[in-house]
Amino acid sequence: MTSPANNTRPTAAPKAETHHSGDLWGRILFKNNREPRDARFKDDTGTPVNWIHPSLAKRFKLDIEQLEEREIKDFVDFQGRKYRARQIVYFTMMGRNQKTYWNKYYVASEKSNIDVILGDEFVNANGRARDVCDTAPHAAPAQVFVLERKVTFWQNNVKEQMDAGQAKNDREAQELAEKKRRKSQRDREGKSKSEGLKSHKKENK
Repeated sequence: MTSPANNTRPTAAPKAETHHSGDLWGRILFKNNREPRDARFKDDTGTPVNWIHPSLAKRFKLDIEQLEEREIKDFVDFQGRKYRARQIVYFTMMGRNQKTYWNKYYVASEKSNIDVILGDEFVNANGRARDVCDTAPHAAPAQVFVLERKVTFWQNNVKEQMDAGQAKNDREAQELAEKKRRKSQRDREGKSKSEGLKSHKKENK
């Protein structure tokens, strides 16, 4: 979708529910550790914002928010019709290499032939859909911890690796401090010994 001042490119016919090899996929993550769901993503730099089809938002039970009157925006939809966007959803998409992207999505018209669209703002910040999305749905559930609108993703052993790395850094810092202490002590002892020898030589003269 674009703003009314812009031209809208023609859109393709509605896709069937079958999966095609050219589809790009992102995993939508939810609060309360609900099972993540896969959806088809594509980008459209002709629209500044992200979009999701209302049926998909309802099927995935996303929290749909009503915009206040001053926040409502007019767009031209993917069929060239004027459309007033009144609803938004927020969610995190997990894409290629299990990287996550948290964004706002406007709820599109029921007549839109889309699943999820990544707009120009997303593309400029993160890259094209082909660069950030997977080429197939995920085979296994992701392990996620979702708090409000912020999602932290941990692989099975990432936290253990981070803890181990921190412990290693602490040990290395302690060893370095101990080496410096020992060297300083040796230097002091060497200096004291040298001064003692000089004093002894003077006494013998």
